[in-house]
Amino acid sequence: MYSCIKGMSTRQILKEFFPDIYEQMKDDLLGVPAELTEREQEVYRLRVMKNLTLKEVADRLGISISTVATYMKRIKAKGVM
Repeated sequence: MYSCIKGMSTRQILKEFFPDIYEQMKDDLLGVPAELTEREQEVYRLRVMKNLTLKEVADRLGISISTVATYMKRIKAKGVM
């Protein structure tokens, strides 16, 4: 059993063998940059970490697509991406 996980990181093990736990802990494992505002962090989580489209992020947060795009520009301007 142990040979199948040898060389894997904790993140890889969780993602492979415990996907539910991985999804719950993904923000902590991957980290959301602290220099972002709270709203920028929300956009970052959805757009970058969960790989949602601009429209999907806008729908989830109840904002326009152009507002999501503006947040993404601000996030990039801070050198996060």
